Amino acid sequence: MDTKPTVYVVDPDPRVRSRVALESKAWGMACEEFATMQDYALEASGNRPGCLVMENALPVGQDEHPLQQLRSRGDTTPVIAMTDEMNVSTVIECYEQGAWSVLEKPIALEKLRRYVECAIEFDTRSLEFVRRHQSLLQSNDALTDREKAVLGMIVSGRLNKSIANELDVSVRTVESVRASILRKYEAATAAELAAKATEFELLDEALLRVGSPIYLQYRNRGRLEAGQRLGVCC
Repeated sequence: MDTKPTVYVVDPDPRVRSRVALESKAWGMACEEFATMQDYALEASGNRPGCLVMENALPVGQDEHPLQQLRSRGDTTPVIAMTDEMNVSTVIECYEQGAWSVLEKPIALEKLRRYVECAIEFDTRSLEFVRRHQSLLQSNDALTDREKAVLGMIVSGRLNKSIANELDVSVRTVESVRASILRKYEAATAAELAAKATEFELLDEALLRVGSPIYLQYRNRGRLEAGQRLGVCC
């Protein structure tokens, strides 16, 4: 299975698609080409970190912006929008629709490369974020109500005897429940368990904020940090 990050190119002009595809492969990335957003929606693999380089123009006969179509399907792939008209209103529209960056045609390839690398790094981190949350979510969902109650006390630093008194059970029962929680969270110690449980709460809270101003601040900060490491402004 090809694990290379992928550049998805959507443009009605085959010359643009071929040019971006050729350069992407030279950069060590996989590339998938599509003439329309409909083709992209039906055929894109979407199973690897990547970014979407797309024509920003509104297709004839369509009222919905291409980026709106993308987001309405729940596709969060970072988008680099290409436009023939680089003006304030176009840029604002693209960013309001969720574009990662906006570049003017004809595209300067070295500049495109920097933006693609920046977007793919962010997408890689985002996928890791979600996968980590899913892994911890499985552990948390496997807990019984009693185990969740005990976990909360463990995280707060309570000792077995204190937990036993709180729940009106024996210390041995608490030890058994603790062992079950450690096993389900794949943690070797109470400290490791507390760290994983706290991480899950933070990730869960962050994902609930998707689309909120707080989440967008986090997203922009991640984008900026990636850009700073690459020496580019994203």
